[in-house]
Amino acid sequence: MKSGMSIRTARKWVRAFGICAVIAALMPALFGTIPAAVVCVTLVLFFLAAAVYTARRWLRCPHCGRALNRNDGAFCQFCGQSLEPEKEDGK
Repeated sequence: MKSGMSIRTARKWVRAFGICAVIAALMPALFGTIPAAVVCVTLVLFFLAAAVYTARRWLRCPHCGRALNRNDGAFCQFCGQSLEPEKEDGK
């Protein structure tokens, strides 16, 4: 199963969306107005939705296709295959 994004890149995007959600959650403390809080809550929901979508769409085993969930290891917890792409020796 070949996807458009590598697992390493997908993990980076999920973490980036999570960090953006935390920053957006802390922004109402700086601005303190109700309209700013509404915008910040909307941003938090957007970033969390983007993180969940990215995780569900691209964090899958390239061999068996099952979702990796919170597995940050180098091997699939279901089929045991390596999650890293095969490296060519260059010979």
